Amino acid sequence: MQKEKVVEEIIEILRKQPLADMTYFTSREVGILKYLLGEAWISIKREEWGKFSFSQLTKKDIESIIETGKAMNNNEITEKTAIESVISVLLRLT
Repeated sequence: MQKEKVVEEIIEILRKQPLADMTYFTSREVGILKYLLGEAWISIKREEWGKFSFSQLTKKDIESIIETGKAMNNNEITEKTAIESVISVLLRLT
């Protein structure tokens, strides 16, 4: 339950940010984004997570996360690799 709440809060932040341009993404793509953000949340220490400024995520960052998720869904990369990739994007937000 906590993970879903955190992810929804991030999506709301992104919807308010012009740089994110969330209207560009399909509901399927937003679902991929939510899933990977949730899995990243599980994998990162809370104090580290609290340092991320999600409002800095750009459309390009979001596209990168979604493409990573699509590659994972197509079995081109492992879930572990996908999560590590998302974490590397998020680490730039500190």
